[in-house]
Amino acid sequence: EILPSLLHCIRMISTLSKFYNTEDRLTGLLRKISNQIIRRCCDKISLDEIFNGDIEESMICLDQTIKCGVAWKNIYRRTARAINMN
Repeated sequence: EILPSLLHCIRMISTLSKFYNTEDRLTGLLRKISNQIIRRCCDKISLDEIFNGDIEESMICLDQTIKCGVAWKNIYRRTARAINMN
């Protein structure tokens, strides 16, 4: 439940900052956050466990990473709409 708070902070930056509220800077920041989420999800998935037959644990990890990606996308889109309305 960190993602909504994080995007709320970014929304505040876009609203209040005189120097960091440009589209390029916000896009770069959001890209870095997205890449970090992807990295953390990839680190959680173990191909060795999958190939060694530990399917149950691997399926749980894969399911969690998919849910995380979907949650990030939904929260991002909701925040982007809110920023564009201002």
